[in-house]
Amino acid sequence: MTKNKKHFLIAVIACALASSSVGLNINLNGLYIQPVSQAIGVSTGAFSLHSTFISIGIAMGSISVPVFLKKMDYRLLVLIASVVAAVMTLLMSFSTQVWMFSILGFTRGFASAFFGFVGLQFLINNWFISKHGLVTSLVFSFGGVAGAILSPIVSSLMESRGWQAGYWIQAVLYLVFALPALLIPYKASPQEEGLEPYQDGEQIKTVQEGDFKSAVKPFSYKTPTFVLVILMSIFATALTGMVQHLPGVATDFAFTARTGAMMISAAMIANILFKLLIGVLNDSKGAVFANMVMLIAVAAGFVMMLFGANQVLMLSGSFLFGAIYGLTAVGVALFIKHLYPIEHFGRVFPIVSFTQNIGAAFAISIYGFSYDLSGGYTAALIGSIAVTVLIAVLMLMANKSIK
Repeated sequence: MTKNKKHFLIAVIACALASSSVGLNINLNGLYIQPVSQAIGVSTGAFSLHSTFISIGIAMGSISVPVFLKKMDYRLLVLIASVVAAVMTLLMSFSTQVWMFSILGFTRGFASAFFGFVGLQFLINNWFISKHGLVTSLVFSFGGVAGAILSPIVSSLMESRGWQAGYWIQAVLYLVFALPALLIPYKASPQEEGLEPYQDGEQIKTVQEGDFKSAVKPFSYKTPTFVLVILMSIFATALTGMVQHLPGVATDFAFTARTGAMMISAAMIANILFKLLIGVLNDSKGAVFANMVMLIAVAAGFVMMLFGANQVLMLSGSFLFGAIYGLTAVGVALFIKHLYPIEHFGRVFPIVSFTQNIGAAFAISIYGFSYDLSGGYTAALIGSIAVTVLIAVLMLMANKSIK
């Protein structure tokens, strides 16, 4: 097997696992809220609590990944985690109480972390130096692609066979998406196979110089750089909570519910495209430039929605706002890799991922409370613009702190 072919297969494995950890584990959750809450006789808010526990489980699992990777083979971790996620999902189809869904959701979230963002970042970092940004963005864009393709399929199945059937097919798909990682022989790092990371001469020089600057400073969780990165990631993740409120923004600004649904679709399309774009920009212009482009797009999106005099502006604003996914899913990891040498990435990113998932668990509620207190979404949009500017400032400060 040639080196180039093996690197291609690693990318395929990572894309399949991202489809599982993001596409299945996160993006399909909304399909169950209405039918399941009605079936078990609880409010949608009460049933939605299990999604919070999924996010908390992912957060707890994220900080555990490095510990398990030191003791177990990555392929074995993927096998165990995928089976656990599949079993937990299957058991959800037999659940009748919110606490059952919450316990199963937490366990599924914890397991999914091992084939999710943190585990996949370790795999990508080990196997790719050149084109690292492109591969990272391509891999995590598959979470959006899988969600977009599977949502109507699973929804249709639930309508014809009941909500339980949705969980059944989802459980099977966890195992299907794990097959490439289980059937293709590979190691967590290319050195274990006598290979080298994918690289080219120009990129090697850049990475080595950047790593040297960071490596001369000993790592510490108490440094301003680490604190700034944590704050930046929390605020960035908080902005994702606006997505679920886009229909409310539409009606609050006197547009139809149909416009609100179209706004979500625009953001989801942007979710995929901006994840791909940020990787390309990272490889050509660097992590700081790439993330700043995302932040400018997000801020422009909020401004367009705030002053949206017509449907075109609202849809365009929603599309630009979708760049937030490029920032949170790809950009933050690329920025951390820019700030720290690869030896420190494993200590920083799991903690950042933990804080991101905790933030995601409460992001939607933050916007909801903002609406309740102000009586509309104008304040939320203005506040979001301010937070976007704050994220840019924190990122620039973090970047300056390593020089």
